Amino acid sequence: MGCSKTEQPTARGFTTNAGDFGPFLLQQVIQRGGHPNTNGLTPIPADWRYTSPNGLQTLIFVTVKGSVPAIGEFPKREGISPTL
Repeated sequence: MGCSKTEQPTARGFTTNAGDFGPFLLQQVIQRGGHPNTNGLTPIPADWRYTSPNGLQTLIFVTVKGSVPAIGEFPKREGISPTL
């Protein structure tokens, strides 16, 4: 998972989305067998783009809107180790 404060160009093969990033992240965790705790999940306003070229791994680029500490706290709270 990457974070950037600048606009990122849309690349071929990527899907783009905007809004609350939390539900998308939860969906990715569940699809990989995780059981996230959704109690008290803070909204994460963001733009993001993602691709899953091999159907097993998903590459996600996130542009967070404003200062949202939850983007860094969520993975730690859920025991997720993002691959950089």
